[in-house]
Amino acid sequence: MNVYKKIAVWGLIFTIMSSLITTFGLNSVEASQVVDEATIEKLRVHQPDYFVKPMAATSDTTPTEEIQAFSFVNKTYQTTINQLVLLQFTSKLAVDEVLVRIPASGQVYTSYFSKGETFQHAHGEYWTLRTQGKRTAFELPVFFEAAGQYFVTIGHDADFFYLEVEQNRSILFKESENIAEVDERSVKEAQHEGNMDFVYAIESNLDISQDLLDIENERILEETRDPHDRSISNVDNWPQFLAAWNSDATSIINLTSAITDGPDTLNVRDQSIRIEFDRHHLNLFYESNVLSVTGAADLVLSSVPDNSARLIGHLRPPTRMNPAIIQSGSGRVLITNQAVIETGASLQNLSIERGSTLNNSQSYIEVSPNGCIEISNSDNRATGIFDTTIKMPGNAYVNITGSQALINRDLWDFVDLQLNGPQARNIVSAITTPDDFEVVYANSGLGNPSSKQSIGISAFNGNAPPRPLYTLSIAPNPSQGGNPTPRLGPIRQGSTTTIAANPNEGYRFVHWEIISGRGSRIADKSAETTTFTMGSERTEVRAVYEEVQFGEVHVRHVDKEGGNIVSPEVITGVIGDSYETAAKEIPNYYLFETPVNAKGFFETDPIEVIYVYGKNPVAPVDPLDPDVEVNPENKPDLPPHQDTLSIDFVSSFNFGQQAISAKERTYYAKPQRLLNADGSINEIEERPNYIQISDRRIPHLRHGWQLAVTQKEQFKTQNGFELIGARIHLANQELVSSHWNNPPSIQVPDSFELIPGHKRTLLLADENQGEGTWIYRFGDPDTLNESVGLTVPATAAVEADHYTTTFEWELSSVPGNY
Repeated sequence: MNVYKKIAVWGLIFTIMSSLITTFGLNSVEASQVVDEATIEKLRVHQPDYFVKPMAATSDTTPTEEIQAFSFVNKTYQTTINQLVLLQFTSKLAVDEVLVRIPASGQVYTSYFSKGETFQHAHGEYWTLRTQGKRTAFELPVFFEAAGQYFVTIGHDADFFYLEVEQNRSILFKESENIAEVDERSVKEAQHEGNMDFVYAIESNLDISQDLLDIENERILEETRDPHDRSISNVDNWPQFLAAWNSDATSIINLTSAITDGPDTLNVRDQSIRIEFDRHHLNLFYESNVLSVTGAADLVLSSVPDNSARLIGHLRPPTRMNPAIIQSGSGRVLITNQAVIETGASLQNLSIERGSTLNNSQSYIEVSPNGCIEISNSDNRATGIFDTTIKMPGNAYVNITGSQALINRDLWDFVDLQLNGPQARNIVSAITTPDDFEVVYANSGLGNPSSKQSIGISAFNGNAPPRPLYTLSIAPNPSQGGNPTPRLGPIRQGSTTTIAANPNEGYRFVHWEIISGRGSRIADKSAETTTFTMGSERTEVRAVYEEVQFGEVHVRHVDKEGGNIVSPEVITGVIGDSYETAAKEIPNYYLFETPVNAKGFFETDPIEVIYVYGKNPVAPVDPLDPDVEVNPENKPDLPPHQDTLSIDFVSSFNFGQQAISAKERTYYAKPQRLLNADGSINEIEERPNYIQISDRRIPHLRHGWQLAVTQKEQFKTQNGFELIGARIHLANQELVSSHWNNPPSIQVPDSFELIPGHKRTLLLADENQGEGTWIYRFGDPDTLNESVGLTVPATAAVEADHYTTTFEWELSSVPGNY
């Protein structure tokens, strides 16, 4: 690759300059039936042991699942490129395998390992570290080849280490420091068997911007997503759960292991979400962490049905004082499929079904005015609220159906009870508290409440008998096509419920069919989620599915050498459906090439979409202090998109306005000037004229470079009158850089002349030289005014006019002959 720059030089009355010319009270209730002593005793017989008070389901007897936890010893560190850094981390449980993420610009120095460790690629930026025996302490030797801000993670992103990698090499300690001084700073530096020097990462207490954290959380979320349904996240630890919960795009969270929370706070969601515990538990020890939904959002807490008598606490801990569930608005909280909630709740609408329980003696359930509690059960597994205080201060509603659907009678903290049906007898309205609960209910037609563990009641308005309850059963067709479910269990004639198709992976819902059930109706038979109205008998419904095939689009964002700049993405869709991808805004890169298949249709074979990016140019730096960026006067028009080997700046040579002389005279170019913040010229500070070159290529593509210049023609006026015999000479050459890693070599004498039409090689860097940004300047603070000269001989016929010439600067990636 060659980069060419052309520079013009001009003057007014012998003005000679150079410049580039290149581009979330019970209301009206009645007893559903008279409950006698025999019924109560029968209820006790069928009740599992853990629902007979005193209740055994406490945190002491609940089976405990050991929770793995990976953690870095320190969290942040500042280093430089190619510096080997040892990151120390621990595992709560001894393991011999850890999943590690190393960003694309980082590498693990495997030669450091000496105890049989192996490091193998898993997928994407993830690698597997294996040890010969199980350990709880680990060291990870890493280095980075490019400056930037990076996150290294362990244990499926369970914890991260933040590194700031700088271009300039920092001095960790001076040679004069003694060992005591080094230990005091907790800095260790050693050499491992004669290989790379390394340092142990110590805590640098770096501030991490929210923008970087947001990007990292989005990357973690992407890693949890189901490849066939991106609204489903499979989570293994707290960072993954946090990222999935806080994303509006997430509809289902599957726990793949037990999780304990951290200090990062969960957002309040206004989108429905379902948490599948799958026999794992979620510990929310931090009072600030709440499963909170608002508006029309539903919160579904579900487990996997288990025929054993075990009581597994899914949402914990039971010692938590404040509610871990908050719901407001028109949505609801549904606890289903034998999920066990051991925390309190503050909500508007609560449904408990299918062997699920809510149990916490330390906290409470508070139902908002006009709210609702629905408890239903269709089998012999007890379902309901136990050992938890219930606060219903307003016009709330309770509906309990099924022989094992229970609320313990001594749980009511405050109830506004109104019974006005045929079995209400002597009570029309009463305010009850725990102290007078038995007295109030003694003549209510509900039997002897002192012998009850619970009370069964259902909603009823007026004195007419309640409408009958019928069951709704839904079957999938084919059986593997999905898991269709109704929101409620038995439904009263004329009442409605929501039914959902829930198609399985690889299947698409087609329509609903009513197989039997006189008078039953489905609002929209083609909608996955719709409304069902119960008729006058038990109803059977079928959900029909069809198998679908999916295609994948793999989206990569790469540099010109083909290396991934950000993590690749996989988009999944039904074959024949359309897809659309988009370029990303990536710091320090510009979009170089948009692929022709950025939009298209999913196909049987995977589609690869590749966006190519180039590196943004390097800003000019101070030729006297290369660590400082500056805004020089007369910036040239550089060719666009030079990428990783570039000329960043070239001074224009301005020899000013001079008087015509009959003698040989030498005129010197004015020094380089800088611009102030307002764009005006800084008339005080002067800098040498200079050329700035940057080589940011990756090592295996770096084969050296050379810089050459050609004065294209002799100085002449616009009319073509030449300044015969005039000679440009350059002196006091110097190379400076902020890093000094193997500088290039100067190829010409300290003072040399340019011959018009002849190319002159000025700098040469072999394969191991010239990396980074270099300043090639003419002069220093003492000689900057006499380092670029123009000599006009006495014999030159000079006219009062502007004289210009053009320089062609050539930066070549492959050294040529010189």
